[in-house]
Amino acid sequence: MPATAIGRISIPKGWAYDVGVSFENTAKPILVKSVKKKGPMWGKLRQGYLVHGIVLGDNRKVEGLNGGQLKTLLENTSKSPDRKLLVQVAFPEEVELRFGSNHTYNHEDVGFEQLGNKIILKKIHNNELKQQILPGMQIGSIFFEDVGVEVFGYKWSDLASCLKGTTNCRINMWDPKRDAPRTKNVSTQKIGFRITCWCGRPWITTHRHD
Repeated sequence: MPATAIGRISIPKGWAYDVGVSFENTAKPILVKSVKKKGPMWGKLRQGYLVHGIVLGDNRKVEGLNGGQLKTLLENTSKSPDRKLLVQVAFPEEVELRFGSNHTYNHEDVGFEQLGNKIILKKIHNNELKQQILPGMQIGSIFFEDVGVEVFGYKWSDLASCLKGTTNCRINMWDPKRDAPRTKNVSTQKIGFRITCWCGRPWITTHRHD
């Protein structure tokens, strides 16, 4: 978790649907499940943040709610312009990012580095992506769409040459508190496919999958 302090984030008039945020119904503190892209809370809240309560327009603080109760309270106070969520910055359990010629983001938009046995997202250069995710998450797995292969447990020195240019891939980012994959593993959707020069080096060989 990048910070443990609880801050106040202003929310516009409306209730949960109007402001473009969905919450986990039963969790306490309340887990932010999703934030609508380009919505009024985009870039203020992120998936994985924890909501501990709300401060209403009359400065009354309400805490100890679950997600369902918060949505009801937001609806009942939807005309109030001075509400603030009590929010703790936290990482989501996992989130998928897509890169390459078929997707919004390019590989140059992010920077990774090896820290111990984990590959950590160190830098984000794309302003839109900064609204979605925070630096500090780790790579859990990478699915290379062009060849139908998913890899786990490899070091950044193995992967860096693959994540360049127009390579289309889906990177599954994990909460950095999770244990990194302990062993190298490759799964493939193609029968008998052998990866030898796709990354410019013969470091992955897959086996037949029926």
